[in-house]
Amino acid sequence: MTSSDPGIEQAAAHWAVRASHGELDGEQQAALDLWLARDRRHRGAYLRARAGLKILDRALTAEPPRQSHVNDNDKPGWRDAGLFRRLRGQGGAGGAVLMAGLALCLLLVIPAGLPSIMPVRAPAMPDAAETMKLADGSVVTLRDGGRIQVSMSDQTRRIVLLSGEASFKVAKDQARPFVVQSGSVYAQATGTRYSVRRQGESGGAIAVAEGSVLVWARDEREQAVLLRAGDKLALEPTLAPQRTVAAERPLPPPAIAKISLDDVPIASAVARFNRINSTQIVIADPAIGDLRIVGLFRANDPEGFAEAVAQFADAEVAHEKGRIVIKMKS
Repeated sequence: MTSSDPGIEQAAAHWAVRASHGELDGEQQAALDLWLARDRRHRGAYLRARAGLKILDRALTAEPPRQSHVNDNDKPGWRDAGLFRRLRGQGGAGGAVLMAGLALCLLLVIPAGLPSIMPVRAPAMPDAAETMKLADGSVVTLRDGGRIQVSMSDQTRRIVLLSGEASFKVAKDQARPFVVQSGSVYAQATGTRYSVRRQGESGGAIAVAEGSVLVWARDEREQAVLLRAGDKLALEPTLAPQRTVAAERPLPPPAIAKISLDDVPIASAVARFNRINSTQIVIADPAIGDLRIVGLFRANDPEGFAEAVAQFADAEVAHEKGRIVIKMKS
């Protein structure tokens, strides 16, 4: 027999009585659904409370036996039955409180695992969605037992999906990428809407609803896949890196590792390239960084991007100490 938590049983009795009286509006029903989804013990206590109320209701509505010549109304049991009928007919908050108290008493004396009070075909309670707002203004919706860890800094916004599924409406911040980790799979955006579902021990499934998301596995960021609105991708990398040339589930070949720029300052675009490449780009003249650029570039080709910027800004490219320097023509 499992031990019960009096606090859970009391809350379950409260919800069961409110539901049986039809007093739950939309907001209260949502609160009940969230409470039920939070802990499987809540669902069990709630079902026991509803079953207990049915037992109590049958006792209240039962017809008393036909009286004989003996005055049975003088017996304490019949005085109690009359009290029950009066309580059942009493409306308002007072009646609900009394009914909740009786239901709780019934719960505390009925074993938690007793099959006779459990509905034979109790429908499974679906996991309710839980929505929260992060410190940066992004909105997260958790489903199917979703749990996350959040870490915010001046350079990045990092979310670790521990279980279930999470949908993100990312607040736009070009300077701080929003990275979601599911096992060994990473999904990065700066301002968009997408969802990530935990898959297996180290995998993740990503679905993009709006904007674009860069996805990669383990430390293979330069082999990232660019997903756009409507795209989906599921990755389940093994715990140890594969040494074989042909992967069991290869990444889609063509439109991978792309950075899309739409009227973005060159300085911001350079910062994005520098975050994912070991070869760093340096803008020698601030005037170049203030110019805005539009285009689609390979994420792992900083050299090609620098050449495109030089042509656009009438500048030149130089290589100094392993860095790519963009500067005005002398």
